[in-house]
Amino acid sequence: MNEPVHRPPSVWITQILLVPSLLNFVIVVPIAMVQYFSAEPMQSGSSSNRILDFGSGFLSFVLVLLTFWGLQKRKRYGKWLAVNLLIGGLVVGLAKSHIFQLIYYSIIQWHPLPIPPYECWEKAALFGNSIDSCGYKNYRELVWRIISDILPSVILGCLAFRLLYGHAAKQFFHK
Repeated sequence: MNEPVHRPPSVWITQILLVPSLLNFVIVVPIAMVQYFSAEPMQSGSSSNRILDFGSGFLSFVLVLLTFWGLQKRKRYGKWLAVNLLIGGLVVGLAKSHIFQLIYYSIIQWHPLPIPPYECWEKAALFGNSIDSCGYKNYRELVWRIISDILPSVILGCLAFRLLYGHAAKQFFHK
């Protein structure tokens, strides 16, 4: 009874997460290239920096494209590239989370969390001139920030784990 192995949800979800990244490279990078190379040399930096920027961007695009293609064609390299990208997303997400750093250092250094209201300000990710609060007013807000900051990274880690050790994923990549 050779039943065809269907694509597991972990592969579908990973491919869905890769699509916005691919679209970003396809749409935004050509526009940035035109703007970058049409600017005056003094305004946009040296040409070696431009080449390195676009070289690393192109390498990232090829890596994401190979991952998507490998997952689509059931190649093991696609699985391993996807696991590495997902774990990289987990690490970057946790490293950039102020709340995670606050909790991590309070556990490692045996210091209690700051008593509310805790004031903290950091530069906004989307708008360079605005400043966002990274503190909390009460413990309920702290719990909500923990969930909203750390949960997306944990989901990426669980997805990587399912791709690596899930029974359906193992069957999918070994046939």
